[in-house]
Amino acid sequence: MRAPRLMIAGVTRQNRHGIIASVGRLVTGAGGWIVDHALFSNVAATIRAEIPRPGLTGFGAGLLELGVALDRESAESLSAAAGRPDDDDLVVSLSLTFLHDEPDLKHPVPAVPG
Repeated sequence: MRAPRLMIAGVTRQNRHGIIASVGRLVTGAGGWIVDHALFSNVAATIRAEIPRPGLTGFGAGLLELGVALDRESAESLSAAAGRPDDDDLVVSLSLTFLHDEPDLKHPVPAVPG
């Protein structure tokens, strides 16, 4: 049986490197583990983690302490999921948007012979 899914979104003005590392520590502190991640230049990141339901409240509070503002729908969904009595692990997809004045990261793409 597949774990239930929870999609949440937040924005932050904090340094992206620090936030990504801190989110990883929040996930493990909540008894979970990182399943996957994707970085979108220096603008956004998506982190997928499996987190036991009892750890969701601490995970949500930790995001706020880090300076990640969840949108209203995400905060309500996280609160509702944490309040359910079952002990399921949830696959939480966290989409982070980084607000900053830096230019987009550009990576040169090497020419492929052929």
